[in-house]
Amino acid sequence: MKFNELGRSMVEMLGVLTIIGVLSVGAISGYSTAMTKYKLNKQTEQLTELLNNSLIQSTNFQFAKPQSGSTSYNLISYFRQMHLFSEDMMFPTNSPYYNTHVQDVFGNRIAVSAVLTNVWSQYTLSIALNNNLLDVCMNMANLIKEYHAYVYAVTFYNGSTNTVLYGDMYCNNIALCLKNTDLVKFQQYCQQCVNINIDYNFKSN
Repeated sequence: MKFNELGRSMVEMLGVLTIIGVLSVGAISGYSTAMTKYKLNKQTEQLTELLNNSLIQSTNFQFAKPQSGSTSYNLISYFRQMHLFSEDMMFPTNSPYYNTHVQDVFGNRIAVSAVLTNVWSQYTLSIALNNNLLDVCMNMANLIKEYHAYVYAVTFYNGSTNTVLYGDMYCNNIALCLKNTDLVKFQQYCQQCVNINIDYNFKSN
């Protein structure tokens, strides 16, 4: 006498679950990679917009120069009024950083400031990194390198060793040149980096 068997054995079910698990891990990994790539591209767009507007507007700033010492101005409020960065970079209005910083897609805080004396003036875009993700810092470094003809200097701060790379007008046989820095060097400078300062439009008054 022959009986019809319904359902699946435990071994078959475990096999199916294993296959589903492997496929799920692959899907999650692929999604994570895609999201990271999207964020890196978004960060490039955000920083490009901010750097371009900073370089353009720095020639238009009119500030009172001190008789002695130095005076510092935070330019974020000015940039917000002029719509010089995208809204997704703004901190919430109740944030303590609303008037002093913007943020990129990774949550890194960015400030734009001007320091003036009666002898010289300098404008700085400062990025405070909130994590030690190497690919995020490398993404910034590769973008900043494209501005080697326009910036005065770029400083990578990692707490113990600070590295200064100079733009075309100020680099020489002794100083490190931004335009000549390769990926291997950027990787070294980005290790444990906590802050990147981009100084531009440095000039004598």
